[in-house]
Amino acid sequence: MRVATWNLERKKPTATRGAEAVDYLHGKQAEIAILTEVRTSFPARGGHLLFSEPPAGDWFDEDERKVGVWSSVPIERVRF
Repeated sequence: MRVATWNLERKKPTATRGAEAVDYLHGKQAEIAILTEVRTSFPARGGHLLFSEPPAGDWFDEDERKVGVWSSVPIERVRF
């Protein structure tokens, strides 16, 4: 299994540096990717995404999340 992790540093996927990071990450062909400082607009590109709850604070955009998980297979949120 190939697992990747990447801190996207709050970049928008539509911005030049954000799009480069998205392309790089998807190019690694991981089965699971743990994404930090990610936005809900991160493109799934045929995969599946789950995100943490929105962070608290006025300085975060409404689409920002501390953590996201991308998977090549369907995933679901489990609460304990």
